[in-house]
Amino acid sequence: MKAKIKTIWTAKELIAMPSGESKFLLHNYLPSEGMGALVGMPGIGKSQFARQLAILVAAGATEFLGMRLNTIHRRVIYVTTEDYPDQIKFMLQKQLEGLGLDASENLIFISAGMSSPEELMKKIVDLATKYPVDLIVIDSYGDVFNGRDINSNSEIRSSLKLFDEIAQQNHCFILFLHHINKKGYSAKPGQEHVQGGSAFTQKLRTVFYLTDGKGDIRELNLVKGNYTSKKARENPLILEFSEENFLFKITDLAFESEPESEFRVVSREEKDITKILASKIFRDETLSAEEFLKRHREITFQSDRTAYRNRQTMAKLGLITEAPGGYRLNSEPMPEPK
Repeated sequence: MKAKIKTIWTAKELIAMPSGESKFLLHNYLPSEGMGALVGMPGIGKSQFARQLAILVAAGATEFLGMRLNTIHRRVIYVTTEDYPDQIKFMLQKQLEGLGLDASENLIFISAGMSSPEELMKKIVDLATKYPVDLIVIDSYGDVFNGRDINSNSEIRSSLKLFDEIAQQNHCFILFLHHINKKGYSAKPGQEHVQGGSAFTQKLRTVFYLTDGKGDIRELNLVKGNYTSKKARENPLILEFSEENFLFKITDLAFESEPESEFRVVSREEKDITKILASKIFRDETLSAEEFLKRHREITFQSDRTAYRNRQTMAKLGLITEAPGGYRLNSEPMPEPK
């Protein structure tokens, strides 16, 4: 029997509800309860990205690509409709080795096989009821859609309602992997390129859009984020994807080939602001390029591209210096601007 979902609240009850980081699975991006999607063209790495997230949630990790993870149950259900068990094993083993983690019983895979959408839904409900989870990954949405026309907004709303009930009943987040239409292959990332009717993105709280860059570079764009700042929505996260271990990592390699522009003279006020930022980011520690990007994003909510340029500016101003393993604050006093 389904647990009854509370639907009527007084203002006093709402204010009395606990709040804070526990309301986010992935801080400021994915709420602990609700639905979202990761979209992109075929072969871009959506499954690898979602599986990496699932592995870390099941392991009780506190961070994913520099973003804070807040797990409660440390358990994930991963529904795969496209890969067979031997394929899942191969990629899972590579990712676990790359992360230095062991396989966990808290990461549960459901292989669709010949199951109908209705049969899959029953398996998900049964498992989520028996084993409380933080995250359910649906890879991919098109194969669990139980309507006739995936472009029909009314049928999409009906399909998503069932998953929304699961998220509410089990207080977990559901991440759908979904495709974009062919027009989106070469266009600027946007909700309008997500395959199917507009009701799909309208119902979701968060929509990540993964795009291809040069070589192994990928850009993670946030095209919808109800709980995210405007700056985060406007600035993509630059990632590097490894074909060797199927893992993503934060990187600034995307900017290394950019020619350095002539360094302009900055005002005393700008220099003081940059000095304060450098102090907040480094905190008398030596940081790798990846750690710098993470700290910069946490403090400023600006893009990795801006972070890379800011790091260049800090170096040219003499605020930071290279050190074994990365960069650190320069102990020498900063020269006054002319």
